Amino acid sequence: MKSFAADAAHALMSLLVALYIAMLAVLMRTSAMPVSVFFLIAAGAFLLGMALSRRLGKTGFVLSAVPASVDMRVFFGAAGFCLLVQIAYLAGFYPGGFSSDTGYQWRQITGIAGLSDWHPALHTLFLALLARISLNPALACFVQAVCYALSVGYMTSTLWRWRVPRVLCILSALYLSASPGISNLMAFPWKDCAFAICALILAAQMFSLHASQGAWLMRRRNVLALSITLCLSAILRHNGIALALAAMVWLFVSFPRQFRRMLCVLLCAAALFAAIKGPLYAAAGVTKEKTRIDELIGLPMTILAHIYAEAPESLDEDIITFLEDV
Repeated sequence: MKSFAADAAHALMSLLVALYIAMLAVLMRTSAMPVSVFFLIAAGAFLLGMALSRRLGKTGFVLSAVPASVDMRVFFGAAGFCLLVQIAYLAGFYPGGFSSDTGYQWRQITGIAGLSDWHPALHTLFLALLARISLNPALACFVQAVCYALSVGYMTSTLWRWRVPRVLCILSALYLSASPGISNLMAFPWKDCAFAICALILAAQMFSLHASQGAWLMRRRNVLALSITLCLSAILRHNGIALALAAMVWLFVSFPRQFRRMLCVLLCAAALFAAIKGPLYAAAGVTKEKTRIDELIGLPMTILAHIYAEAPESLDEDIITFLEDV
């Protein structure tokens, strides 16, 4: 019964992720293949991945009950290789690219627009700090590349010390370091990249928790580290709070014997979140948006923009005027 429930959960997860990818294909107006075919391929790929991981769990390795000591050669080796790749991409895209989000943040940094939390103000403040050294966005991209390389090194060394097969550790490091999609995005000083770095660190921490059956949290520094990661994950993207809350729910359900430690993590993360959103933002002069309605209507606006680009004759003149003003 448990096996059936696990399989059903995995299947549902695969379909939801595939649906999300298919929605992205619609929004990106891809015409390479029908969305229905794209959805089925994505669902099949995720289901196959789940099946392979289950097969590996039955016949493959067993995690060590006691982790090895941290091998700094693995950490610096993975981080160094990743950094070299990111520097190569940055050199190719020098001085780095700008998304529309980053462009708006840069207007705030240069004083053209007021500082707001429409895009995560903590990330904007970090960019502003680097801009005091140099207004060249390449500096922000380089610092971001260093942070990402360190997170890759942390993830790889975490897998390594729990004695995950070496070939899987190496393949993971190679994928995270040399994937063109990831490296292209890291050439943008983007809040999404900062969020991805936090998510990768959180994944490594959750793996340590799983492998140690909760014992990883017995050290106070790990409690603090997990609290900071959860807080930053919730702040660096406005919808990142969903990731942080999901992680906390998993922690409380999976490790009931560590309830006090988990509660400490939750309270520390919440306190840090409140301190950043409250006193820090107030001291920096960050203005909070009075409403999130503009974000909620993002999908209808995207649809209207698509119609405007593909079939403007089907729109009323008032709507066309509105879209052109936007």
